Amino acid sequence: MTHPSYRAVLLGACAVLIFLAGAVCAAEFVPKVEYSSVGNQAVVNVNGRTAIRFRVSNGGLSPVERARITAERLKPLASSGGWKSITVKSVNKNRANVVVGEQLICIATAADAKAAGMSAQALAQNWAKLLREYFSLPPITVEPKEIVVPENENRTANIGGALTGVIVSSDGNPEVATSTIDNVKRAIVVKGKSVGRSTIEIDCQGYKTTLTVNVKRYAAKVGVPAAIEVTGNPAPEWILAKAAESVASESIILEPGATASFGTPKLTAKSLEVGKTLRVLVPVKTKGPNLIPADLAAPVDIINLPVSYKAADDLLYSNNPERLTRYGVLFTGKLELDKRSRLFFHHQNMLGKRVRFNVELINAGNTTAKVQTVSGISRPMVDTVVVGYVAGREFLRDYLDNVGLVHRIPPKSKRVLYADNLEHTNTASGIIDIRQLSGEDVYVKVSADVPEAGQLSSGATAPISDWHIPTQISDHVYPTPARDVEANYVVGGQWAFIRIGKYAIPDALSAKELQGNYGVIYRIKVRVENPSGEDRTIKVVFEPSAGPASGLFVINGKVVGIKVVSPPNEFEVFSTRVPAGQAKEFTILTMPLAGSAYPATLVVRP
Repeated sequence: MTHPSYRAVLLGACAVLIFLAGAVCAAEFVPKVEYSSVGNQAVVNVNGRTAIRFRVSNGGLSPVERARITAERLKPLASSGGWKSITVKSVNKNRANVVVGEQLICIATAADAKAAGMSAQALAQNWAKLLREYFSLPPITVEPKEIVVPENENRTANIGGALTGVIVSSDGNPEVATSTIDNVKRAIVVKGKSVGRSTIEIDCQGYKTTLTVNVKRYAAKVGVPAAIEVTGNPAPEWILAKAAESVASESIILEPGATASFGTPKLTAKSLEVGKTLRVLVPVKTKGPNLIPADLAAPVDIINLPVSYKAADDLLYSNNPERLTRYGVLFTGKLELDKRSRLFFHHQNMLGKRVRFNVELINAGNTTAKVQTVSGISRPMVDTVVVGYVAGREFLRDYLDNVGLVHRIPPKSKRVLYADNLEHTNTASGIIDIRQLSGEDVYVKVSADVPEAGQLSSGATAPISDWHIPTQISDHVYPTPARDVEANYVVGGQWAFIRIGKYAIPDALSAKELQGNYGVIYRIKVRVENPSGEDRTIKVVFEPSAGPASGLFVINGKVVGIKVVSPPNEFEVFSTRVPAGQAKEFTILTMPLAGSAYPATLVVRP
């Protein structure tokens, strides 16, 4: 039997042990104070960092003796927290004391100050600052406390704190992230394994801290370079940029929920010769919920396809009704292989609410279709005349050199040539020459749709269902949208009057006529004779005979235009000097523009 008094002693001893064990576990970190000699100098270290350096003797004390005394005065402050009250007391300009209350820690003398290259006051202030900073160091730290690590990549966090011993780590969830410690660089390297969140414990000499790790995927990555074909002799800089912009998204693989914003393509050439290829990089910023934002460069290979010029075979006229009062399909046409069709559209939104205006190519066939487009499209605007002028100007610029895009449309798919929102009273206007190079059962459709979230933007491609395929073809189709005109003017004789848009072209059945000949190309060959004995200057002027009109004219490869001119005013298109007794010939290319009042007249006169 255990004696009661002995049992009490045992229980008391156990209680003391338990208390002591708990005290050890809960013991606060006590900063470490040391001193050492460095050559002829001595230093005082707090938590392994040099806070004070003595370079000279003072009062018969060598630098190392001064360091020893200073360290002995500091050690009690480490456990009591008295270091928080370390400050400086200036004695005179040649001496300043580092103190805690009335207790002297050390002295900064004039000799110390001279050796350090600063005043005694500044030197003491620096010692006090470093002491407080190094005493306040926690035993172990990690910076940052939380990091984002891309899946299958490494990221590093720095380990700091007062302790300088060996560091180890423990991975909370190794399936999400694993870690390795670099004890030389005092760092932890984390590898992201799979998307998720984990906490890694970092230990140094029994003191611990944690690092929170978030493993995420990038919002996007670069895939196979996109490819697009263009035409033009050569293809100019602006069509290269437009081509790259239109397909850049195809080379970027987005994570679910991610979005992309594309910048201006980085072109390395001003033009591209026929048959050549150019690699273009398009900057893109991607982001998404719980994803790492990624700034990428989308690669696009642009090929200048050799496609010879071909005059338009017919005009697809989408202008009925001109003023939109309902949603619906406005025009549908069927393309034919190697036939060049000119789509001319001009519609004003008068619904009193927004309209989603679309121009689409629809491939109902079972093979990929290739379609060339040479286009001029204006941004929507209220002014019905200027919007037509802008579209015509863009079209003629490209028409002259056969500058365009080549679209590859997969089977049973559609490609959006143009899409934009039309506010009330805004007008959409454009001219697009469309040439089917390969494929079968390809249609063009113009529509005014109900605006909805997620609608396709210009350049987008999407699969179609059977109900997308047009079953009824519009009848506003006019063959051979071109007119060749000759005009002669003899100086001193009757002026030459050239009527533009007066003689309407008929449809294939001669059932309808295209009043104003909008979208019809006029090639006007002018011959001027000067039988007089003096050089004479003649002019070509544009008269808006039927009302306000804009005009575009190409003479000697140069485009001349007027946004709007109203009767009885006129616009001088061209002038030239004809030598005495000689003749001069020149050609004018023009087209009646949407929104303008045609017929109009060109007059050749002095």
